[in-house]
Amino acid sequence: LLFCLTNTSSQNIHWVVPETDSTGRSVAPTPWVQRYLRVWSEDFSSEMKRRRIPRGPIQQGEFLFGLDPDTGSFLPPDLLAFAQPDRAGLPSARLPYDYLAKAGESRKTDLTWNGHIPNAELPTSHDGTQRVGVTDLENLCRCPYRFYANCHAQWHALQPLGSADQMSGLDWGSLVHEFLELLIRPTLDQQVSVEDTARTLLDSDARGLKEAAQDFARDLPGTLAVLPELFQKVAVGKLVTTVTDYFQQILAKICQGSFPIAVELKRRVPFPGLDLLISGKIDRIDEKDGVYYIYDYKSSGSSSPTQLQKDMLLGYRIQPILYPLIFDQEPGGPHPSAFSFIFLGASPPVETTLDHSSVEVNRFLKPLGEILQEGLYLPLSRETLELHQVQEVNPCQFCDYISLCRRFDPGAPGRYFKFSQERLSSRIDAIQSVTRKEGAEA
Repeated sequence: LLFCLTNTSSQNIHWVVPETDSTGRSVAPTPWVQRYLRVWSEDFSSEMKRRRIPRGPIQQGEFLFGLDPDTGSFLPPDLLAFAQPDRAGLPSARLPYDYLAKAGESRKTDLTWNGHIPNAELPTSHDGTQRVGVTDLENLCRCPYRFYANCHAQWHALQPLGSADQMSGLDWGSLVHEFLELLIRPTLDQQVSVEDTARTLLDSDARGLKEAAQDFARDLPGTLAVLPELFQKVAVGKLVTTVTDYFQQILAKICQGSFPIAVELKRRVPFPGLDLLISGKIDRIDEKDGVYYIYDYKSSGSSSPTQLQKDMLLGYRIQPILYPLIFDQEPGGPHPSAFSFIFLGASPPVETTLDHSSVEVNRFLKPLGEILQEGLYLPLSRETLELHQVQEVNPCQFCDYISLCRRFDPGAPGRYFKFSQERLSSRIDAIQSVTRKEGAEA
């Protein structure tokens, strides 16, 4: 904020201080920020100068409107136009200032929002294709607003730089995926099973695996290149240990390893009922006796099979539903298939197979399609779902956008409950059906 203020003295900057921080504690603008903004308004009345900048977002809006009541130039959406001036065609950039002024005058009336975000219905990729990723759909299932922030607005939170002594979880997962692809891809056309590959690489105290890891490290993948040399060696050692443990589980018949037919298979398939593509990348597909086994690597620890099955039905782990759909579009499909997660972060690694046969894909995707088509990107927090009588479902993960969705603001759960009841009823019904089924089985 200080950087923006000191380098854009001729700009009008809209700013909002959240009522709560990331831990839920109340916060207020610091005194120096208040003094700085008061300097901006030297030509306003002394009464305006003496006012403290209020804490609440509505009161902040009234204050900022009072700084320029003729045009409302301190009001949103100036922030978006300032922060991302290269994004032409944004709805906010086309709004006239007189509209903002009228909006400011009507702030004292009870306003309602129908949940619609204009021009934000279907996400578009960098090449102009309307598509959505499988992981993005997981975000949509958890919280439509988080999906909007990630896929449409593409907001990126500023994170303080830390020392590069270890990789993030996401970078570590990418590194493991790349290494397993390097080991298995050469065997695709040789009719060599993953079990035979594991046996070969682990022979002679895993000499083959260690040599492959050293060759892999010499190419310095981006996730390794940023680390100091000592930490690179530690990461490679951890990589060898992780893959060794997994291959040992395959040789012990605890994890399966049949004949691989594809690794890192990238495909796009139509979203049922929408002019939209679903893009996904399947980590590995094996075949044995005419049945195909679809695997998704996870670098994290495992959850219980019951919890994983529930997460699948809620859409929080959507790969078991969508990856078979994607693979069925391959020549000769639909294919008899089974899906398994491989949790490489567990010690030892764990393979968990989930039954997706009870899920009718088109019916599962229909409520998500309604959200995408109408642009109804409402926040769904745990507190909001509890008002819908949905217990033990926690969609909110305290993401980077918590100060924007204002989850902890007084009355926020009630407002989002009302909006979601009116505008997201089919998605709420789908969530409730999962919890009702779980309760009946219990």
